[in-house]
Amino acid sequence: MGLESKKRVERFLAQMQTIRADNGLSQSELARLSAKTPGYICDMERGRRTPNLSTVLQIADALGAEVVIRKIPEKR
Repeated sequence: MGLESKKRVERFLAQMQTIRADNGLSQSELARLSAKTPGYICDMERGRRTPNLSTVLQIADALGAEVVIRKIPEKR
């Protein structure tokens, strides 16, 4: 994974953690709601695991959030 991709994953995981906290959910509660283990959620938030798309969608559903894809402006 390239540096830019890693930065995008880090931004995504930071947003996920912010939404979780804003919703008043602990890692354990999010894990229960998304059918993951608390350790998995913790590892994701610390950048030790990169979730696949299926997991991202499960977590988004549990958070009451949506996953959006958008075009990145071309660098000139």
